[in-house]
This record gives sequence, C-alpha cells and structure tokens, in this order.
Amino acid sequence: MKHKCLYSPFVGKMALLVAITLLGAWPLAAQQYLQVMVAGPWSYVTDNSFPGRLLLVAPGKSKTHKVYLIPGTNPLPHYPAPTSTGIYTLDLWNPSGLYTAPTGLIAPTVCGASVDSTSKNYKRALGASNYVISLPMPKAYSTYQGAMGTSESEVSAVTTTSGNHPPPTQYTTWMVLYYPQADGLLDQNKKQYAAGASIVLSDYVPNDNYCDHVSLASVHERNSLWKIKQYARFPELVPGSTGVQIPGTYDFVGCSDSNPKTFPPNDPRAPSSADCHACQLDVNGVVNLGTDGGAKVFDSGTAPKKR
Repeated sequence: MKHKCLYSPFVGKMALLVAITLLGAWPLAAQQYLQVMVAGPWSYVTDNSFPGRLLLVAPGKSKTHKVYLIPGTNPLPHYPAPTSTGIYTLDLWNPSGLYTAPTGLIAPTVCGASVDSTSKNYKRALGASNYVISLPMPKAYSTYQGAMGTSESEVSAVTTTSGNHPPPTQYTTWMVLYYPQADGLLDQNKKQYAAGASIVLSDYVPNDNYCDHVSLASVHERNSLWKIKQYARFPELVPGSTGVQIPGTYDFVGCSDSNPKTFPPNDPRAPSSADCHACQLDVNGVVNLGTDGGAKVFDSGTAPKKR
C-alpha cells in the first residue's frame, strides 16, 4: 500500500526534492553538522524524567497514522515496516565535536499547547503505549526548505465559523533538527542510522475526502493524548490529486473543525489523498527562538530567555 503522508503535491519535482534532501545528508567536508528529519504531526516535548533530551511524541492508538524510523535524511516513501509503539532512544554515533551553524534556516511555525507536566495524564502520554522518540537536544530547528516543509491550515483554541476563524497559516509539517557532525545515530539496540535519520508519522489511508479528514484525525487524536482543545480546518484538496491543497478554499458548512468523521458523503470532489497537513505541536514552549546572522533560526544554545 502506498503511504500518502509525504507524497509530493508536485509530482514533477519529486526527483529534484529527493536529490536536494540527499545532498543535505552529507555532513562531511563542507558541512559540520548532522541532520534529523522530523515529518508529520509530531509533538515536541521535554520532561525531567528525560533530562537534557528532546522528545517526539505521537498517539499510540491512531487508526490512520504509523511511525517509521529510517536511516538517512530522505523521509519520502516508500517506507519500511512501521515501528511498534514504545520508547526509542537515539544518540549521536561517533560524534566529531565539530559544529558549524547552518545559515539561512527557516524559522518553524508550530502550534502551541500548554500542558500540565505534573499531571498523571502527561506522564502517561510519555509511556510505552505511545510513540516516544528520545533525542539529544538539537543545536538548531528549522522548517525544511523544500516544497513540503509547510502546509496550510487554520488552527484555533475555539470552534471556528465562516465569520469567526483565524487566518490561513503555513505551518511546519517537516522539521529539520541540527546536531554536531557525527557518523549518524544509534538507537538503544545499537541499530545504526547512518548519515542522520528520518522520523516519519504518516497516514496509511489510500483516499481522503476533500475536507482532509485524515489530517483532522491527527489533531483529534493529539487532543485526546494531551487533554487539550484545538480546532483545525484544512483547505479543500484538488480532485484526484495526491493531497494538493487549494489555498484559502474552506468549506465551513460541510466540513468539521473537530470531528474527522464529519464530511460530505460521496462528494464528487473526493477522493483525494491525505498529505498529513496537521501542524506540528510545541508543548510548553520547547522550540526556542534564536538568531543566526539576522535570519530566524531556532537554536537551543542561543535562545533568549522568555519573558
């Protein structure tokens, strides 16, 4: 079965995108850094039970999404067998200690959530019944610079209508994490992820309705995971396409902003293919803002104190 989350909406550019991604995986002579690609609607979390670590968390009971851990920095399909739920630890493999900060990075635009980190539910969310990927804290965060780095949606803390909704926003759906130069990463079982890693949260539904209910399912499942309320709307999709959005075109009558099971049945504009358009989630301000020669960069080493 084809996995649709990262199928390019620009089929003619697929080969070029792959080439650009693979070039970014070579941190040797010219680049003194290692990249980790994070694709799909992940939550970014920290917790004192994982000191000094960045956690990527996703619901373990999702009916529409699976997790794939892939060596290298090409997160595009086809994928290997999906990973089972659990806690996975990735650490730098043979780090050189060298790090030259990349320039011209694109500041991520992520959704935010305030979650009680002392609650039993929070601790439960970080357990082995979900997907928890533990990584070293990166030196920098950036939206992927290719065509699939962002997707459009309208996200709100309250339900939305045609007369009361936030502006459409291009949210990060593919993040790049930057680390000091290394041969790659090793997991807790000493499996090697040479030249970086790709961490993908992907839908496996072959067809989607033009309401993009598979992306809404990600938001719905994430709300349940963190016990938060977040509403989201997604643009209609080009009929018969692989998840190509029609920017600014929303159905406030037929499409729900909270219930992924509510959409017009047998609509002639369906089916299309889901493309995982749900925003990535920053829990309790994990993704910090820094600077890089005037360009916006998220750098854990130079982040200013929050006011």
